[in-house]
Amino acid sequence: MDAVVEATGTGIARSELYGLLARALASPEGAVDAVLLRDFVRVAAETASYKALAPPMEDLLARIEAAPPSPRVVLQEFTRLFHTAKSSPYEASYVPGIRTAQEIADVAAFSRAFGLQTRGERADHIVSELELMSVLCLKEALATGNGRHGLADVCRDAEAKFLRDHLGRWLGIYRAGVEREAATDLYPTLVRLTDELVRIDARAFGIEPETIEEVPRPESETIPGCGVTR
Repeated sequence: MDAVVEATGTGIARSELYGLLARALASPEGAVDAVLLRDFVRVAAETASYKALAPPMEDLLARIEAAPPSPRVVLQEFTRLFHTAKSSPYEASYVPGIRTAQEIADVAAFSRAFGLQTRGERADHIVSELELMSVLCLKEALATGNGRHGLADVCRDAEAKFLRDHLGRWLGIYRAGVEREAATDLYPTLVRLTDELVRIDARAFGIEPETIEEVPRPESETIPGCGVTR
C-alpha cells in the first residue's frame, strides 16, 4: 500500500476512534448505542495499530445486546460518575488549585488554535479533549492526503504535545476513579479503552506523559452538557 494512502487511512481511523469514544462518554444514550460501539469495533479491527482495542469493545457490545441495561440504570451511573467529584471528568480537577485557571486556559488555547470553540462545557472535560484529538487527527489525515506535509507535521506535533501535556497525564487517575466508583463495567470499559488508545498513540509518538497522581478536589455539582463545535 502506498505510504501516503496508509498514513491517511490511519489518521482517519484515529480520528474516528477518538470521536466515537467522545460520543460514547458524552451521554447515557451514547454509552449503550450499539451502532456507535459496533463502529468502534470495526475501525479498531481494521487498523493494525489498534486491533487490540476491538475485542474488549466487542465483549461489551455483546453483553449490552444480550441483556440491555435499563435507561434508568445507565442514567444513574452516568450521573454518579460525571456529575460528582469522586471521578471528575475535568483535567483541572487533578492539578493544584493555583494551576487550575492556567490548565483550563492552555487546553482552550489548543482548541482555538485549530478552529474549535467550547460549547456549554469547559475545554478540559474528557469529552472536549477527545473531540479535540479527533479533529487534530482528521486535519492531519486530510493534510497528508492532499500533500500538505508541513500542515500534517504541525497537526502531529500538536497531537503529541496535547497527549504529553494534557490528556496523557490525567487519564490514568481518571480511569482509576471511574473503576473505583462505578457500579457496572460499562463506563470502566469505555474509559479503559480510551486510556489504552492514548497509550498506544503516546508510544507511537515516543513520548511518556508525566502522569498525575493527585486526588481531585471537589467540583461544582452543577455541570453543563459537554461538547465542542467548529
